[in-house]
Amino acid sequence: MIDRKYQKADKPAIEAMFSRQGFEYELPDFDSNNFLARRVLVDAYDRPVMAIGARLTTEGYMLHDPDWETPGWRLAGFEMLHRSMRVELREKGVQDIHIWLPPAIERSFGRRLMRDFHWSRPLWPNLVRMV
Repeated sequence: MIDRKYQKADKPAIEAMFSRQGFEYELPDFDSNNFLARRVLVDAYDRPVMAIGARLTTEGYMLHDPDWETPGWRLAGFEMLHRSMRVELREKGVQDIHIWLPPAIERSFGRRLMRDFHWSRPLWPNLVRMV
């Protein structure tokens, strides 16, 4: 086994591995600039047998003064920031943003985010690892 950096020539083998795994999502483009790191495990014939890619994503934080104006004003302010943040992130090549809601607001604010701002819950469990 040899661990090496991904090469464009590895793409067909990675696509074949992905296809054989039978996952019901689209394979991300390993050649995209959104990937910060790509590693491939190859056999003695330099044939890829495993690959790992780390794609750029972000974690969002929202802070506000709970005493400022009315809930309607705060919602309007959030809409403005939400819209401009999406534009700025797209300009920087970011495809997704993740948030973790405190339990105290998860039910009410989470529902609003999904209903009014088109956020969604991930279908799969989320795991984290500090590098």
